[in-house]
Amino acid sequence: KAVIKENRASLGTGVHPCETLTELAYKAIHVASPPVVIQPMLEKFREFRLVIVEDTILGMEKTRASGIFWNNKFLGGATKFITPSSQIIEFGEEMMRLGKFPWAYIDLFVADDKTYLSEINLSGSNRELKGYNLNNLKRQMVERWQKNK
Repeated sequence: KAVIKENRASLGTGVHPCETLTELAYKAIHVASPPVVIQPMLEKFREFRLVIVEDTILGMEKTRASGIFWNNKFLGGATKFITPSSQIIEFGEEMMRLGKFPWAYIDLFVADDKTYLSEINLSGSNRELKGYNLNNLKRQMVERWQKNK
């Protein structure tokens, strides 16, 4: 079992689960728009979103609706705020360092005590985050960089 993820797709629309190698090959060629990422499908996992902007670190756990493959809210999933573990924070900070991200919205999976990167992005669309003024923090960071050039 595997998952194909399309580049720049959103709301789970570019994620295609595949049960067989034949289905994987067909969808990679005829359904998904390149470039794509192919990942093994994890049967039992927890999905988290970690948002890091300067000293602000927010954690959320995503859960799926019954019978639905996708965990996002657009397709019936739910999100709740959590206090992220040090393992999740360290993983997120390492991904930011490797990718040279000044801030990040990081989606990750935890399965069998291993952490896997699902996606890292400079923006996110969680309505729950509106009260945290993240856009203001990001704007202030950019203004400081421009001033210190």
